[in-house]
Amino acid sequence: MKDLWLTMPDSIIPYLNANDRLQFIDYNDLHVQATVTNKLQGECKMDTLTSNYVHVSLTPCSSIEMRLLPYANNDSILCVVKTYGDENKESQIYFYDQNWTLLPINVAQISSPSVTESKLTSFTNDSTYISDPVMIWMSLDINDDILVIHRSVTMVTNTEKKDINTNLLQTTIKWNGKTFN
Repeated sequence: MKDLWLTMPDSIIPYLNANDRLQFIDYNDLHVQATVTNKLQGECKMDTLTSNYVHVSLTPCSSIEMRLLPYANNDSILCVVKTYGDENKESQIYFYDQNWTLLPINVAQISSPSVTESKLTSFTNDSTYISDPVMIWMSLDINDDILVIHRSVTMVTNTEKKDINTNLLQTTIKWNGKTFN
């Protein structure tokens, strides 16, 4: 994972250059908090680095996760999840080969549920809330080839959001060697 982190094109995270990424590795090797100042004068922190997983907090409201996944012909590909937002999050997922070529892998289960403005969701406390829009964000499992799909809602009060979020289900899908399903 260290090699992939170091060879990552600057275009993936434009405000972290190769020297910044190397600094993360150096700090991690020294077992000190891996924090660097990016080109935008913000603080980035490498939270986790293993042989096949990395998680970096890029800003207080954005992060990137990468995981090596087994692929055809005993090769590995890299799954990259970029997440944006603080309370209400949204993610993008990308797959790359080890030369950082973008791969056309789609994950059908990640599509947002189709919820129209007129559709209402009822919960156990007999309250009814409009559950649109629903935002999708993802996280990779640190220990296994699993993608967790989370849902969050916007445009509701904090009290409503707490009730809705306890009733929203997360979906866990496992890598099968070709896609998450």
